[in-house]
Amino acid sequence: MKKAIAFSGGGSKGSYQIGAWSALNEFGYEFDIAVGTSIGSINAAFYAQEEYETCKHFWENLTLEDVMVNGINLDGKFVSLVEEMSSLKPFLKSYLAYKGADITPFINNLQKAAKEDKFFSSKIDYALISVKFPSLLPVEITKKDILPDMLAHWINASCAVFPIFPMAVINGQSYIDGGYYDKLPIASAFKLGATEVFAVDLNPECCHEAYRNHPFVKYLYPSSFLGPFMNFEHDAMMKNMNMGYRDTFKFFGKLYGKKYSFRIEEEKKAYFEYLANSFMHELSVLEANVRRSGRIINKSPVSAKCTEILTGRLYYGRGLIDYFIAALEICADYFWADNGEIIDINDFAEYMLSVISESGFRASSSVQDNLSSIKGVVRIFNKRYKRELEADLDDSVIMLCVFTALSV
Repeated sequence: MKKAIAFSGGGSKGSYQIGAWSALNEFGYEFDIAVGTSIGSINAAFYAQEEYETCKHFWENLTLEDVMVNGINLDGKFVSLVEEMSSLKPFLKSYLAYKGADITPFINNLQKAAKEDKFFSSKIDYALISVKFPSLLPVEITKKDILPDMLAHWINASCAVFPIFPMAVINGQSYIDGGYYDKLPIASAFKLGATEVFAVDLNPECCHEAYRNHPFVKYLYPSSFLGPFMNFEHDAMMKNMNMGYRDTFKFFGKLYGKKYSFRIEEEKKAYFEYLANSFMHELSVLEANVRRSGRIINKSPVSAKCTEILTGRLYYGRGLIDYFIAALEICADYFWADNGEIIDINDFAEYMLSVISESGFRASSSVQDNLSSIKGVVRIFNKRYKRELEADLDDSVIMLCVFTALSV
């Protein structure tokens, strides 16, 4: 029985994988095989060298200057950079000279990170993906294929995201980023004898949908978009590392939620399952009484739009309590000042009761009046948090059902 960890490509988003690795350590996971593409090949090499702390330090201290000379962070503000051409000129000059960015710092850091004594003495097997150019034939390089002094060169070949980075050249052959063929080399892990693969994707839209529900694959993907792949700003990378850590806990059912992270103490689970049941009953009854369009062409006058919205906010869980937490996340959007902390669900429920009390909300027999009251509560908290949110019908219905369940 061999377990493998597979890391996908994704540039600066790779810090997410270190958060996942940290959580997996806490869960006692150890892997016999590490595979990766592009940035994933770097993280997989650190894993094969059994250097978690070194890898974490690498990411915590990584800067744009460690990757390229005169580089620019592509953080979604490219338009403003174009407007300020002086920021682009040094980068463009280097880009033209090197047929891609000047990645001399990246190459130097790869040479430091690739500790071949540890890599080859480790019992952990390894593989990466690259692509030959111009033939565009994929290349799978395993540990046994790597000659002495060539580990950093092959990792560079997997990371050569042309045309941003220059092509890598090994023995006269040009190579480009392995992500052009396979961003997440789960198949490589199985070829090396894995009987179970823990895959860490860097995209909410999974690279390999076919593997997402594979019985031998545990497939972790981000709960939200990690940002551009060439943004090496420290805060962005640390935020993604933290997300990777929490998402792994959510994967194993130790935290809940998608946008937020809720903790439920074991002794409180039965109570919140009861609340979740009450909430879904209220929502189901209310939805059954809401008629959208009455035209025959719609085939059914009944809509479960709110349940559909909650389903879209689910992450890994599909149980009653997951639907209830999805509803609590909608409440948090309107009433909570989020600072990124892990939220104790009992504390949040008590907070929501205080929201109900402070706002003077009182349920009446009129659904329409209740929905209007919900919008009034939103306006009160808009003033408190200096927001300009407006609850639509579906969010108002969901929050009304939460208020009702909590008030019982």
